[in-house]
Amino acid sequence: MTKERLLDIFKHIEFIEIDEFMITRNKQIFNLETDTPIDFTDWNKLLEHKIHGQSIRDALDEIEFEFHYEGGRGSSSGSGEMGGGFNHASLQGRKAEDYGKIEYPAVFNTQGRFATQDEAIRLFNDRYKDSDIEYGISVDENGFVHRHIRGSATSVPISAYGKNHIVVHNHPSGGAFSDTDLIAAAQDAHATGIVATAGKVSHVFRKGSDFKAPEFARAVKKAKWPKDLTYDAGVKWWMKKNAKDFGFTYEVRKTKKAPR
Repeated sequence: MTKERLLDIFKHIEFIEIDEFMITRNKQIFNLETDTPIDFTDWNKLLEHKIHGQSIRDALDEIEFEFHYEGGRGSSSGSGEMGGGFNHASLQGRKAEDYGKIEYPAVFNTQGRFATQDEAIRLFNDRYKDSDIEYGISVDENGFVHRHIRGSATSVPISAYGKNHIVVHNHPSGGAFSDTDLIAAAQDAHATGIVATAGKVSHVFRKGSDFKAPEFARAVKKAKWPKDLTYDAGVKWWMKKNAKDFGFTYEVRKTKKAPR
């Protein structure tokens, strides 16, 4: 991979993960296992740096850059000690013929001049609240849907289709965000946030102007919460606790039925 290609990629994403390493926009390779950074002053020197005997340049050439949002899962109660952590869904269904199929976004663009992101979310939930397949949409700041994608029972390959878009997807099994949801949203430079609709409620994550993307992603990987909390309660506990430190907002709100 050339320096020019890497810089072009960084126009769209905040960081890149290779095994236990994270490459960030500020010419840094961060070891997620040892919590140690390696800083560079030149992009070409970073690209020639080797991990596991392979240069970063060659490792990047093997990566297919695509975002996948995944379904949340419930969790049983524990003993009250710190544990838990974000779940992630399986890769099942990604090889299906219709995985990633582009659907018509026009089915949501029926709001006229009263369009808003919230109304688009309501329309999306109304359409897919009983679906056993994940779908995703990319919604601009005016509430207009630009992209509509079909996924599988456990994930959907969707990213922000333009600047300042919010990504919305459904969780067929219910439940709060998975780690993949949050890391993909943090990585997507064009996304202002992510919404997971789960029937009667929607989980809403929005980045602030001071959002710390690489630091947030690293924290998600190591997240813990009291074991006596259910999965959804644990996610809420952790997100509320860390919102200020990483510059984001999080809420769980009732999803109103879309008007007809």
